[in-house]
Amino acid sequence: MRFLIIDDHPMMRDAVAASLLTVDPTFDVVGVSSLEEGLAVLRKDDGVDLLFLDLNLPGVQGLQALEQLRLQHPGLPIVVVSGTVTPEEAIAAIDLGAMGFIPKTANREIFLGAFELVARGGVYVPPTVLGALRRDSRPVVPQPQAEMAVAAAEAGHGAAEPAEEIFDPDFLSERQREVLGLLVKGLPNKLIARRLDIAESTVKLHVGALLRVLGVSNRTHAVIEASRLGLRF
Repeated sequence: MRFLIIDDHPMMRDAVAASLLTVDPTFDVVGVSSLEEGLAVLRKDDGVDLLFLDLNLPGVQGLQALEQLRLQHPGLPIVVVSGTVTPEEAIAAIDLGAMGFIPKTANREIFLGAFELVARGGVYVPPTVLGALRRDSRPVVPQPQAEMAVAAAEAGHGAAEPAEEIFDPDFLSERQREVLGLLVKGLPNKLIARRLDIAESTVKLHVGALLRVLGVSNRTHAVIEASRLGLRF
């Protein structure tokens, strides 16, 4: 697998690279210090499997780097690595299509757990963000099972395992699972429609049905809820 790290702090780039190489020494890890360098790498190499992005890059503010990357490379999985962690910022990043939001203060065990979750198609958010979302989330699964999902997510800093014990996949049709899987990857409705060869209006209908099934009010919460419940795609 090939990874790209965009972070202006050399020690942070080295730390992320070292953690990835403990999983598999054959991983190809490239680190750059600016958004411009990262975009140059992506223009030359379309084989990057996952990008780790620092939000506080020189010359860009807040989520601008993520927005630009998602615009130019909508199918590329991106994980945000940030020195500041607030529920609002994390949710905004997920809303823009990030597949994870990892604090820079996370130790290697948490980082690798988040990486493994994203590699399986899940979305990693810190437990503090999950806690904030619990106030707005209304899972359709029985309450004891919903509590198990939250406890497992907080204990493992990611999605609960195994999924079959928490959420009945029969709640979702095959097409709904396909749409949800692409939502988790951060794709907008237009690209989902293109991938599945269906009308964009049909995608919107499926997204609406998914929101009802998952008991949430928007796409971002649906993505996080799907990951929290351990759904795999």
